Amino acid sequence: MLDLHDAFLLTDDKADLARAWDGALVVRPKVGGRIPVVLHMHGAYGIGECEAVMATICNECGFAFVAPDSFARRYRKSNCIAGTIESGTFPPADVYRRAELIHAHEQLMNTAWVDSDRVVLSGYSEGGEAVAVWGHLVRCRAAIITAWSCRAPDEWGWADGLRLPAGLPVLQALAQGDPWFDRPGWHPSGLESRAGLEQLIVADCELHEAYRLEVVKQAYRRFLGRFGKTYDTRYPERADHDAEQDR
Repeated sequence: MLDLHDAFLLTDDKADLARAWDGALVVRPKVGGRIPVVLHMHGAYGIGECEAVMATICNECGFAFVAPDSFARRYRKSNCIAGTIESGTFPPADVYRRAELIHAHEQLMNTAWVDSDRVVLSGYSEGGEAVAVWGHLVRCRAAIITAWSCRAPDEWGWADGLRLPAGLPVLQALAQGDPWFDRPGWHPSGLESRAGLEQLIVADCELHEAYRLEVVKQAYRRFLGRFGKTYDTRYPERADHDAEQDR
């Protein structure tokens, strides 16, 4: 039986955070020099289809893709039930994601092949919430938020809003009829005038998995194209150009 007290105690535990980092999906292009990186936070069901799609696109655009595995942690359970649109089934989830984001960013800053000036944050669903709410705690060049509305009702007020630095380039992509956000208080409104925000809300679509949509994939490519390629060859590491999956 899950002991929530023990689970909360492990929120910032370095050994437990190392499990998420050690279990990360890391896919990078085989190129010489320091590489820009997309640091991605997966959704409430762990690393899966979204991460495979985004890793491929990131590599196309010259980025390495790094997605820590929250479910490698000792007590981690899913925080939602997709079939009933229910959230909050694992209360520590949101503070876990904050700790994982900070820890993974620290690890990247100490990784020789990482271009520390070109780290782009990314998050899908629960991971998009983590980027929107906690992304201001780390240094980044830009951010991508998929399938998260950046809005929440009063009882979830701590998750409301987009708290990344003002003017930071942000791509937000979701379906207009996503059942998770087609409810009072969750609609993606009020952000239209935010400087630096590119908001892609796909009409006539109820898909939560917005990353599957070709219009969203193309938006990823355009957005990442603003920050990718051009490697710092003072730090040579590879000469060929095929993608490599590290782990």
